Amino acid sequence: MDGSTFINPIQAVFESWSLGGQTIGMDKKTIGHAYDNRTGAVTLWKHATYAMTNERMRMSSNSEINLTNMFKKMSSMKFGHIVDNNGIDLNLVTSRGMTFNNLYYESGPNQFRKIYSLNYDESNNLYYTKEFDVDINGHKINDTLHIEY
Repeated sequence: MDGSTFINPIQAVFESWSLGGQTIGMDKKTIGHAYDNRTGAVTLWKHATYAMTNERMRMSSNSEINLTNMFKKMSSMKFGHIVDNNGIDLNLVTSRGMTFNNLYYESGPNQFRKIYSLNYDESNNLYYTKEFDVDINGHKINDTLHIEY
């Protein structure tokens, strides 16, 4: 069996960051297999996931499948106006963004960043993060604010 799926780029980035120093790209292919002891049937499947990056969304503007529209539908369902049990507004589809207290990742060999916030640029319909360089213990190295689209 074979297949493919477009996924939210935020999911692809968080999956990659969860691997520490073994980060992977925005696209990946999983392979699995199964064996049925009763019938002896064997199944092999592979599935590719492609992140809807800013570049892919721009390139699809005149194609049959407009990824920007697909991304808007996908993201508005997950990041629309949601209030959690504590009354905190989780609406990420605003220029205010969502701030994080302790979200870090390894950006390179012995280089670490703290994600300060996830934001939405309404002028071009793109998400971006605001990040700071930190040491391995999570302390800011400098006051440089990185904007990553």
